[in-house]
Amino acid sequence: MADLYGTSRTFQTLSPDERTAAGDAGFASLSSGRVGICDLMERVRRRCTGPASISARPSAVYGNLHAWLYHAKDPAYASIKDYAAEYIIGHSASHLRGSLFGRKIIDRPWYTIWTASVAFDIDPGRLRNVMTAAGRISPEEAALSNDRIVIPAADLQTLLQELRGCVGWSSLTSLLGVPRRTVGEFVGPGFIEPMVEKADHRLKSDLFRKSDICDLLDRMLQNATVVDTPSPELFDFLSTRRRSLTRTKDLITMLLERRLTRVQRWRGASGVPSIYLDPEEVRRVAFPEKLNGPTFKKAAALLRIHPAAVNALVAHGYLTAQNLNSSRERDATKIIPWNTIESFRQTYITRFEFARSLGVSYSALDKILSERNIFTVQSVNEIGVNLYLRSEASIIRT
Repeated sequence: MADLYGTSRTFQTLSPDERTAAGDAGFASLSSGRVGICDLMERVRRRCTGPASISARPSAVYGNLHAWLYHAKDPAYASIKDYAAEYIIGHSASHLRGSLFGRKIIDRPWYTIWTASVAFDIDPGRLRNVMTAAGRISPEEAALSNDRIVIPAADLQTLLQELRGCVGWSSLTSLLGVPRRTVGEFVGPGFIEPMVEKADHRLKSDLFRKSDICDLLDRMLQNATVVDTPSPELFDFLSTRRRSLTRTKDLITMLLERRLTRVQRWRGASGVPSIYLDPEEVRRVAFPEKLNGPTFKKAAALLRIHPAAVNALVAHGYLTAQNLNSSRERDATKIIPWNTIESFRQTYITRFEFARSLGVSYSALDKILSERNIFTVQSVNEIGVNLYLRSEASIIRT
């Protein structure tokens, strides 16, 4: 009946002639054994050609034929059930559960992403990521849902093994030993790359291979010296980044390109926290242009004046600034060339240095200057510092 008139017809709706035809066709198929029954199941399956047929349960695909086989208890039908079950199991129906016709399914030849996730207690999105990375999902199947993509059982164990070697963002953060806000700096071309680009909402958030994580750490430490206690002048990776005002990706690149010579690996830690570097060396490698002179802040410390006064001195022509033309966001934009610093020191003297050279207090210095009619080269309100000519200071000392 199901073969001739479709899976939705019921036996009560058949005419006497239809019943006779169905009976003849059924017994003809059964008399052919395995071949006849499999051919019968094939014809019935092909009648169910709707869009949901592949994701339907066997009861929906085979209709009343499935119901008849399920309820057939007579031992005479045992071989028929065996052949029919063998055929159904061999042709994917994603909602096929652990049993068929009341019998447990052994040596299942295929799974879908959904049934595999249930059978092996894994996340379907992660399994889909692994299948995509392995090229097991064709472009035509990419739009299909998880209950319509079939996995041969022989291939599933390989995929599960690969899945066990993958981690998500949280585990990536733990393995690297860096804060969550920083871990993204270690991901990208040449660093740690996701298994597959997350271009489909059906995919799980990015997955990363543990082997890629270990490979990046090994490459970063390729010329490191293993120590029990790091040198006191060296600092861990994140502290070095802050002290040298260097971007995380730039610091990783320096290590990968072996541009740093003072690299130590501390035995007492793993991952990124085990990497110890010299901030001064990093600064020299990252900003070679700064070797030509100090930044405004360091120039202020060298001259013993307030940083704001350096800007005022540059604005009034006492100091010359040089642009670095750097694209780094955290980089200082200007430096004071060393020759400008030296020329300034030879020409001018600050109130602090003046009083210190004479060994007197500020009030005593002011009295001396008043008596000698020595005045500042410009108002302190304009340049932010009491500045005098060094030649006049030399006369007082003599």
